[in-house]
Amino acid sequence: MPTHHRKTARNTGLALLLLGSLAAAPGWTAPGDGHHGADPERMLTKMSRHLDLSQEQQDRVSQLLAQAHEAGAADRERMQALRGQLRDQQSNFDAGTAQALADELGQITARSSFRRAETRAGIYQLLDDSQRQKLERMEAKRHKHRFKRGPQADRQMRRED
Repeated sequence: MPTHHRKTARNTGLALLLLGSLAAAPGWTAPGDGHHGADPERMLTKMSRHLDLSQEQQDRVSQLLAQAHEAGAADRERMQALRGQLRDQQSNFDAGTAQALADELGQITARSSFRRAETRAGIYQLLDDSQRQKLERMEAKRHKHRFKRGPQADRQMRRED
């Protein structure tokens, strides 16, 4: 593949990665905490660049991302605690406790999934037809690329960014 095609594919993948994180990650994370996801400012920067957002769109997207990030803060914190408690079960396993922890993780994951879908829909509504078409093309390429190469490809793309 020629170098310019690889670069275009990589940039497209990065834009999709940030939007895909709204739909695929178990929760958003704060900047620099070392977990999956992206901070709202970084996501906005990439979306602005790849979708050529107007200043008004940037302002509204920023607001949506910040609201979702803030709304998920307690869930992210609780999810981290629950995962730690589940890890601790290996030395003193109790099926009832482990199931309760897993059930709560499921509830948090469901709320996070809904929040991402809601935010994603809000962002999509802010885009004009041209931006929506570009986003859809980018998502289709990302989907094809992801399932061709697997989830490891997405993690590698994040590291290269």
